[in-house]
Amino acid sequence: MTRAVEASTLPPVSREDRSARGSSRWWWALAVVPLLSVGAWVAAHHVREPGAPPYSEADLPALVEPSANGVPEARALGASLAPGLPEDIRAWVTGDEPSASWERATERLLTLRELVEPHRDALDAIDARPRFRDDCEPRAEAVCDVISLLRAHELASLDALARVAELPPYDDDAPGFDAEVWAAADARAARLVERSRDFASAPRLLLATMAASVLFERSVLGAGPLVHGARAVGAPLPRLEAALREPFPAPALRAAAIGELLLARRALEEIPLGFFGDRARTAAEIDDYFVGVVTHLDDPSAPMPSFVPHEDRFGWWLYDPGGKAFIDAMLIDMDGVLRRAEDGARRAEEARRALHDVLGRQSAEP
Repeated sequence: MTRAVEASTLPPVSREDRSARGSSRWWWALAVVPLLSVGAWVAAHHVREPGAPPYSEADLPALVEPSANGVPEARALGASLAPGLPEDIRAWVTGDEPSASWERATERLLTLRELVEPHRDALDAIDARPRFRDDCEPRAEAVCDVISLLRAHELASLDALARVAELPPYDDDAPGFDAEVWAAADARAARLVERSRDFASAPRLLLATMAASVLFERSVLGAGPLVHGARAVGAPLPRLEAALREPFPAPALRAAAIGELLLARRALEEIPLGFFGDRARTAAEIDDYFVGVVTHLDDPSAPMPSFVPHEDRFGWWLYDPGGKAFIDAMLIDMDGVLRRAEDGARRAEEARRALHDVLGRQSAEP
């Protein structure tokens, strides 16, 4: 009875009050659901970490001890050359036909001596190292200056030519040669080819793979004037002939692809993608692409994955635009690049075969 009385004394609840309370609950729901959704999205796309890459540095050629490797010294030597000197060197050894380069070298002895003499000790130190291997780490900040290596290579070719071109002019009726000087030139040119071959056998990044065939080809072309001069005076070049005997090795494309994968993954760890970037999804796409490339290189019957920039695809910005922009900036069409690497290796092999044939004919001559 008391409860009935108390209930009868309570003010009645109007329909408007009940409606207001219901609306308040709905507003809370409408506010909480987006917050929960944003939290779930952030957890899924920013909190979760990318998985480990499918390959590691253990899948790359092993690094050589710096004390045994001539690459760091060659890079330092090439970088130290005065501006304009590399172009002068290239013109001496590869700019003309071998016969023209030989004639210019014998006519301009002082100029040639001034170019090479200050660097002979450095060239000797590089030759003394037992290995000449790529030392680049798959990191964006790594120093992988192949241009300096190319400059040092061309300087070594010019030094081999300078050693014999510095001799007095030959008597056309009674040509002769200083066997000791020619042996030194032979050793320099041969060591350059040997170093180039060693570098081509174990590159760790695509850049080094592309550079390997250029280094080898320039070593062969740079020896052309020396071979022409040796033929003119009847000087043997046994070490150079032996260094050119074996074919140029096929480009190490598998290691190059793995190195590019690790380079992209490590850059991804350091570069911000923005709020709408999905680092884990981006890493997965990079992994899938390079696994496809490596699978094709292991088994040519497997399809080579195509690379189409995301910005060429409709609606690319709807999901993970930061990651897709990163991929477009970091990745390249590996199919086209690998074809160019194979073309470079073919040109290097053609140059080797041509010069070795010349040396073979010279050895066969009485």
